[in-house]
Amino acid sequence: MKKLMGTSLVVATLASTLVTGGLNVFAAQADSHDSDVTAKIIEGGGVDPTDPDTEPPILIDPADPDDTLQPGGSLGLAYASHFDFGTIKLNGSAIDVNPTNQVEDPNNASATIDAGYGVEVRDVRGKGDGWKVNVSLSEFKDAGSSNTLNGVELVLPAGDVKTTDANTPTQNQPTANAVTLAADSQPNELFTAQKDQGMGIWADTWTKDDIHLKAPANQYAGEYKATITYDLLDTPA
Repeated sequence: MKKLMGTSLVVATLASTLVTGGLNVFAAQADSHDSDVTAKIIEGGGVDPTDPDTEPPILIDPADPDDTLQPGGSLGLAYASHFDFGTIKLNGSAIDVNPTNQVEDPNNASATIDAGYGVEVRDVRGKGDGWKVNVSLSEFKDAGSSNTLNGVELVLPAGDVKTTDANTPTQNQPTANAVTLAADSQPNELFTAQKDQGMGIWADTWTKDDIHLKAPANQYAGEYKATITYDLLDTPA
């Protein structure tokens, strides 16, 4: 028993000496060399319909295939919502309704679910010039007469801004604005990226409860249709 203890002590002492000696021996730098690490980043192009790898991921969920776009250049719209407000029954009160867009249920092809809403921008120019999305609304016209919806407003919220890269610094995030669109009014600034902002893929997403079609009660019955226009400008100015 004493012999084993003695051996253990000797081993521990030798190990301590080796470690200490090792630190002293290798502390001096024998040599050093710097090498280059290079990468070339180029401007991205438009979406190639024949190449799925160029399709931008859509951040609106669930997305409507009818609203999914294919940007033809390095800066473009990847998604822009339409709005279906369904059938509105006059009741003597002011109209205030939410959209009713439906998409196929991914878990049941014979069923539908509420669609997501929003606008998405793809900027792969690699320049940091910024951009701006303006939005405008035409008149609501009845297909069977000369009637129009009077006093109508389409209300879009300042939605939830999302990007494909969760590591993007907050200061590079574009700004979403709430807008109230009157028929045939001037374009409103909906989504804006200042210089060095909005690079990559960004979406302004909305929930249906925050989107409203409003109009006074005194409307003629009819089937009305308007056009919403999303204009993407290549600078925020």
